[in-house]
Amino acid sequence: MVSQQAVDVIVSIGTPQGDARWPTQEGHVDTFGDYTVMYDDTQPQSLKSDGVIKRKLSIQNKKATTRTVVTILETSSWNESLPSTKSMLELIQQVLTSKGSVTSPVVITCSNGSSESGLLCVICNVMERLEVDGEVDIMAAARQLQIRRPQCLQNMAQYQFRYKVMKDHLDNGSVYANI
Repeated sequence: MVSQQAVDVIVSIGTPQGDARWPTQEGHVDTFGDYTVMYDDTQPQSLKSDGVIKRKLSIQNKKATTRTVVTILETSSWNESLPSTKSMLELIQQVLTSKGSVTSPVVITCSNGSSESGLLCVICNVMERLEVDGEVDIMAAARQLQIRRPQCLQNMAQYQFRYKVMKDHLDNGSVYANI
């Protein structure tokens, strides 16, 4: 999927179930069917965000002879407590700066595929709509995601967190809009 869709960025929240699904050491190469995955960086980079590690991988398709370079942003699970709004905004900024093109999809994963990744998706969606439209209904954006994935935004703390992140985003002057 990553190679076929030309994904530039994968955000991995928490520890993947079982072992990591990609090489995590310099020079390590794994083969998955027709794909060879190689760790490109000589050393993972720790970013300013709380516990975010940035890795670069190359995915080589043996049949099509195509090569995809992907950035993986790994962050620890949020579990009981949510990250700080500053850390969330820094993570989102890192995703945006790591993307190669505006149209390139971003893959976001977490342990259950909805709780943490859903929160990040809602916040990114709201920020994008705010930048494009100049206004946004945060609750409607969340509800739209929940129609597709009902497990997203599982508790009141996550609902409140969305508003805090957006408030901090606006307070930092990150959006040029009439609000």
